[in-house]
Amino acid sequence: MPEHMKFQIGSDVARTQCFLVDLMMRTVTNAVHNKSELTVRHRKLNRYITKKSQIGVNRKHQASRRKHQGSYLLGH
Repeated sequence: MPEHMKFQIGSDVARTQCFLVDLMMRTVTNAVHNKSELTVRHRKLNRYITKKSQIGVNRKHQASRRKHQGSYLLGH
């Protein structure tokens, strides 16, 4: 057990419980966040692969995206 975990666990039961709950919540939220990030990345990759098989469509898509990105950057 690392030193910073050992803070008077016997006497401060309440604080330990708070700490544990906080830790659990953080773990859960991190897991959920990572999952969503992974799925988004996966979807993007899949889209890229499917687009790549239709090269003409892909080129058109890239051009439109570049155009939109330019306008977005100018707007800020």
